[in-house]
Amino acid sequence: MSISFSKVASQADFTNSLDDMLKAVNEGQLLTEELKITSKNTPCFFFRNILHPFMSDSFGTFRTNRVAASLLAYAQANKDYATKEIIVTKALAIVEALDKKTANKYAADLATTKQGFEMFEYPAVVLPLEEEVNSVVLPIINQENQEELPSGDINVVDLEVPLEEPIVQQRTPYAANATVTKGINNFGFAVHSKLAKGNESFCFSPVTLAHVADIILQETKKSDVKKVLNLNSMRTADISKDLQARRENLLSKREVVVIATTADEKTDTFTKFIEKIGQSYALHHVSEDNQEAALEQVNSYISQTAGGEIEPGVFKDLKKGNLNFSIIHATSLKETLQARSTPDVVLSQPFTFSDGQQVTKDFATLPNTQCKVFAGEGFTMIEIPYVTEENASSMSKVIFLPNSDVDFDEFQGTLTSTAIAKCREQAEDKRMTLVMPLLSAKSSHVDMLKVLKSLGLKTTSFADQKLSSVLHYSQLIEEIPEAEENNNNNNNEQPEAEVEKLAIDRSYYYFVMNDKTTLMQGQVDDASLFLKHTNDGWV
Repeated sequence: MSISFSKVASQADFTNSLDDMLKAVNEGQLLTEELKITSKNTPCFFFRNILHPFMSDSFGTFRTNRVAASLLAYAQANKDYATKEIIVTKALAIVEALDKKTANKYAADLATTKQGFEMFEYPAVVLPLEEEVNSVVLPIINQENQEELPSGDINVVDLEVPLEEPIVQQRTPYAANATVTKGINNFGFAVHSKLAKGNESFCFSPVTLAHVADIILQETKKSDVKKVLNLNSMRTADISKDLQARRENLLSKREVVVIATTADEKTDTFTKFIEKIGQSYALHHVSEDNQEAALEQVNSYISQTAGGEIEPGVFKDLKKGNLNFSIIHATSLKETLQARSTPDVVLSQPFTFSDGQQVTKDFATLPNTQCKVFAGEGFTMIEIPYVTEENASSMSKVIFLPNSDVDFDEFQGTLTSTAIAKCREQAEDKRMTLVMPLLSAKSSHVDMLKVLKSLGLKTTSFADQKLSSVLHYSQLIEEIPEAEENNNNNNNEQPEAEVEKLAIDRSYYYFVMNDKTTLMQGQVDDASLFLKHTNDGWV
């Protein structure tokens, strides 16, 4: 990925604008109730998205996370850590200057903001995909830099530049069983729900959590949304009667979501945000120094409200430290997303599907299928090509089947994008008859423009084509390809008698991929539960 500062503003202009801002703060020029822009040379987006939240009553920790991530992404995209250090240092100086000039009027907000910048000082910060930056963020920023600023002061529109869901730079696959991926480190978290039909898993970044929170809160009245987003510390007494009734209704449900994150002195801001969002729909919250003790408390609560428990290995990859859980209602999240989505049959960006959205059909036999097979240490990879239209890109289902003596969760940690690509390169052609589950998944997307409008944010400066989707689902309906007539006679590679037969009867991971990119991924737990329902005589 290569993103140059020249696409936004020259690096010198960008850093100089920070100096101009610091000077303006020291001279008292930016201490009005509504932020004013006094310099044509300073990028509009920087003032609007960085300084205004400091001075606004609607400031929230989620803004700090999103703003810091979007700002520092430009420095990190070039791996220009020197520039990143300059930005962080100058931004902290501005925060400290504001604190002094306002006589601690905004002390709490500024302290939280400072912590937010310190959080993102480290290389673990997540980055948006290159295509997302080029198609969403940069066009918006370029448009704003080209805007003619009238002479004199102008009011700054309080409008953030939302980012798509970031992907860790290492492109580590999302964890299908809700284990936080190693690349996300302590800045990432997993959302895991226990449903009657299985486990539902999402894996988001801190930036995306803001989007999810926004969408969840849309279910309440706008006044409630504003109240929830603005409160630094949410109390039950602050919630309206309507929202209070909704909380009571949630308590009667059997489906819960668990948000988990670790906290230390560098992630206190993120932890507070987790708590704030969690308290709006939370059933329970626990924070313990000991991870095992925290997990035990969560499992105890889940067993009483939803049945079942979270496996001990789910959170094992989280950075050691103070582990925090918030349990949130799952159906509320799922129904909200579905209500604001439209059908879309195109395989979209990488997303870990939940078992709640996937429908695992009975086992089906794929006879005499041309596959690619790689036998690794402790596992077997089988790549099964999909039948696609002539003008469509080729797609395959790549299955990783660990041996029965291999720890399933530990094996998942080895499935990096590099490892998957290496296995595919070394795989050899082989005809096999497979018996395995077929999956069906629904497809939809949430349009960012609709989300902004539903939140009451002004969108006049944003063209529709400059906005992509907040969250993506993909549709995949697997069907058994029609058998070719006289298949054995037309195929001289292997006679039917020599074709290996394999019934996939245990847990495995799968990736739906094109030539290089993962379009969808997930896992099937204990496939033998489905296999026993078949009548193919293999059981």
